[in-house]
Amino acid sequence: MLGDIALIDAQRPPPGALLRWHFRYRLVGTNLVMRDGYDLTGKTLEDLPEPEYREQIRVTWTKVCETGEPVHRLRDFRLDNRIRRYEAVVLPLAGDGESVDMLVSVQRHLRVP
Repeated sequence: MLGDIALIDAQRPPPGALLRWHFRYRLVGTNLVMRDGYDLTGKTLEDLPEPEYREQIRVTWTKVCETGEPVHRLRDFRLDNRIRRYEAVVLPLAGDGESVDMLVSVQRHLRVP
């Protein structure tokens, strides 16, 4: 499972700002890197090359950060003219015990029948 884990730093926008949450990949597991063909460790969510996928992730991560509740997803999406199916769990972490400042994402790609 370690190769399927990503750790993401989450930075809340300043109060009243129109900015969105800022997400930076602290660590990306080797299985994820091998599957995707690139390593986002140390990069931001904005560096994720697939715009539609990036926005799906942003919505999920923002929800976890704002509610403090974990999210489980089972999704199919088309990328490079292929259907991809994956299961993901995103867990919130809070250094101070209250304000989410990191996420743990576990993502397993499943075979499409």
